[in-house]
This record gives sequence, C-alpha cells and structure tokens, in this order.
Amino acid sequence: MIRKIETVYRILGTVFMSIGGAFIVLSAILTFIALSGMDLASEDVTALYILTFVFLGMGLIFFIMGLIFFMVWRNKEFKASRLKNEGICYDAEITDMKPSYYANFNGYNRFYGLYSNPAFTVECCYTDQDGKTCLVKSGGLLAHPMLFGNNGKDGLRAKVYVNRDNPRDYYVDVTMGGVSDIKVDNDYR
Repeated sequence: MIRKIETVYRILGTVFMSIGGAFIVLSAILTFIALSGMDLASEDVTALYILTFVFLGMGLIFFIMGLIFFMVWRNKEFKASRLKNEGICYDAEITDMKPSYYANFNGYNRFYGLYSNPAFTVECCYTDQDGKTCLVKSGGLLAHPMLFGNNGKDGLRAKVYVNRDNPRDYYVDVTMGGVSDIKVDNDYR
C-alpha cells in the first residue's frame, strides 16, 4: 500500500496536539500549585502565574496547529470517501509518474523536494461516459509509484472516482496495488 501525503498531515496533527495538550496540562498543574495556598513569596507566585500563561499560550498554539493539520487530513479523507461512495468509478490507465515538485527550465529538468525526496504524482487517462478522454493527476504519494507495479508504467491502472455533478471534483486511487473489491460503476444517472 502506498502512503499518501495526507498521512503526514495526520502524523503532524497528532504530534502537535499531543505537545499542546502536554503544555496545557503543565499550565494547569502550575495554576493548582499557585492557588494551593502554599506559603510562597509574592515573587514566586508572580513567576508561577507568568509560567502558567506562557505554557498555556504555547499549549494553545501547538494544539490549534495540530487541530488544523488534523482537520486537513480528515477533509481529504472525507472527500475520498464521499467520491468512492457517490461518484462514478473509472478504470484509468497510468500515463506518467513524476515527482510533484517538477519543473522544466530551458530544457533542464529539476526536481524540488524536501531533502531531495519529493512526493510523487501519477497522471492517469480515462474515457468518460461522453467519450471524452480526460487526464487527471493523483495527490502526492510518499513512495515512487513503481513500487506497486513490476511492469513499469505500461499496463498499470488506477481507479478514478469522479463526482457525478462536477467532473473537476475527482479522486485518483493508486493505493490499492492489487485486486480491487470495488466494481466499476457504469450507471450514469
């Protein structure tokens, strides 16, 4: 199974929310210590309140950032799930595989990515119900797509799920790599 870029959003969301939660718990502990009625000098109580607000602020920032990453991941997964359930499924031929950070400058191909490991995209071609040939690109993949096929890009296929009302809303599923239990839906209501 090929990991998608969305997995990074899920991991980052979980990590940032955990760090934020730890800082919030730490600020709650400091508040409890400050309000516990211990015999502390006024400077110590002031320092505890300052630390409480600093940890609370840092915790909220990390938690909100993690929540944003997590929501992006859930939104992408929801879109894929919705299109798989409600959209039209086409069997598409994979026409090209390349890094997603790809540019051609004056005949020189350049790949741009994090630590020279760019995410990969797959371009697919399918024929819709009107007989038009459509070219679509997958989302980012963390592994080279050749890992799920041993014949090169010739003969490789992917499932493309298209919204019935808006053909620009699609999802390319290249994560299967094996036999699919999803049948091609040719009901064009």
